[in-house]
Amino acid sequence: MVFPKIMTHPQKNLIVKLLRDGKGVRHVRKVLQDMYPDDRSKWLSVPTLQAFRKEHMKLEGDALEDV
Repeated sequence: MVFPKIMTHPQKNLIVKLLRDGKGVRHVRKVLQDMYPDDRSKWLSVPTLQAFRKEHMKLEGDALEDV
């Protein structure tokens, strides 16, 4: 499974929606930290989110500027 931490996350649909809507990876990380303040296992790192956005969603800097 590619990106198992994201694909098995209880908020995976929200994560994908936020990234697809052009929200930054730091914003997504903050949303997850606010949702799960006491459960660090549900937090995702910026590099993980960046890699997922780039490799799985095929979104990069130029494409994000158009969103």
